[in-house]
Amino acid sequence: KARGEHDLAFERFERVLPHYETLGGGAAIEYQLAAIDRARGRYREAHARLERIAPAFASGILSGKVAGLRLLQSWVALGLDDARSALRLADEGLADLETHPDEDLLWRLQWRRAEALRALGHTKPALAAYTDAVDAVDRLRKAPLGYRLDSTSLRAKMPLVEQAIAFAAEQQDG
Repeated sequence: KARGEHDLAFERFERVLPHYETLGGGAAIEYQLAAIDRARGRYREAHARLERIAPAFASGILSGKVAGLRLLQSWVALGLDDARSALRLADEGLADLETHPDEDLLWRLQWRRAEALRALGHTKPALAAYTDAVDAVDRLRKAPLGYRLDSTSLRAKMPLVEQAIAFAAEQQDG
């Protein structure tokens, strides 16, 4: 999945899904399947899957992961050209971070919020949200720990920075 091999990742997650369902963790695997659908541009499929698994995030082992669910739901809503829902979902995810902090989700949710505001034509709030997202990236851990999932990785963050700069330049608002 991390390498962008979506078909292979989807097949592997589908293969382990029955096992995880017997353990009570099927929703976590379905979340991964929805994320892959989103990455492949299959927004309707991702939306349907997320709607189906959303109740699993209300309690149990996934109850502290609502912000992650809202992030993916917001991303999917943007893909479905539903910027109002995307903004609402991003804001719900940001609110959840107040009780379940996660610095890596913070910048991602702020980015989705910026994209939703931009899609709604709210230029100044969108610029502010982009700034908040980039500031959150800047506050992430500064020293690498040496493993692949280290949050200092720039690969996932560069599109945010490039998008924020391009939008600010487009608006002539440095």
